[in-house]
Amino acid sequence: MATATLATLSATPVDTPLPSGSAAFGHWNFDFVDAAGTKAPTQTADGSSTLSATFSVANSAAGVATFTVTAVDANGAVLGR
Repeated sequence: MATATLATLSATPVDTPLPSGSAAFGHWNFDFVDAAGTKAPTQTADGSSTLSATFSVANSAAGVATFTVTAVDANGAVLGR
């Protein structure tokens, strides 16, 4: 079994633009809990584009982990709600 040291996320672009007056994409938030139940500090990244970013999971315990990725607008609000 391989050990992951990076988590890469990507998003599929949508054809529908954000509603008028909506804030622009700001960054990604990555929240990660390893197999031992340890929550890593939230990582943020602008990504290589608004469609992808890479996060380190190198210091996590081996085993099944859980994570949440959210897109955040330029004002700090979560997009897609």
